Amino acid sequence: MRYLPRKSYYIYENHLKGRIFMKKTWLIRALALMTAILLSVSLVSCKEEKPKTVGAYGDDLEALLADIYAVGGYSDMLTGMLEAPADTDNMFYTRLMTVEITKENEMGFLGANGIPYERAIASEPNLNPTLYSLCLLKVAEDEDAAEVAKQVKKSANPMKWVCTGLSSDDVYVDYADDVVILVMSARDGESLIDAFHSVMNGEK
Repeated sequence: MRYLPRKSYYIYENHLKGRIFMKKTWLIRALALMTAILLSVSLVSCKEEKPKTVGAYGDDLEALLADIYAVGGYSDMLTGMLEAPADTDNMFYTRLMTVEITKENEMGFLGANGIPYERAIASEPNLNPTLYSLCLLKVAEDEDAAEVAKQVKKSANPMKWVCTGLSSDDVYVDYADDVVILVMSARDGESLIDAFHSVMNGEK
């Protein structure tokens, strides 16, 4: 480098430092922009390609319900209803009935309309008020079971029985794979939730 006066040398040196600093700044900005773009693409891809976990029971919620009840160890009230003869002519013999949940009756079972499910059933006593209800919902394919469970928990009405009802502490909601379970019971909620998970985990 040719000789420069001291003042000119400082100007030249600062000019070089400034150009280097600007190059570093633009390089950092470019890397940050590329990172942000890659992160956004990754998040979108993960959202679009999120795998749907499908349970072993598929649409056969009656089979799942039967396996849950088969675990046993429930209260005398629930056990009595499970063991009650289904073919009796005595209308006052309390037993459980399985009902298909539809858009027309879902308010009575779930406490709200518009909850996203592909199929749902309810298991309730034939005589009211017997304070017990168990509902199983197969979640729609494009829905998140955890989010549907939150909706069910929020909408469930433990006071749906005429002139009486349960506490909010007696409402149990959980999910596994693509199935959401709702139990309203003062005695068997926790046991039924445990049985549900055991069955869904293949531990029946």
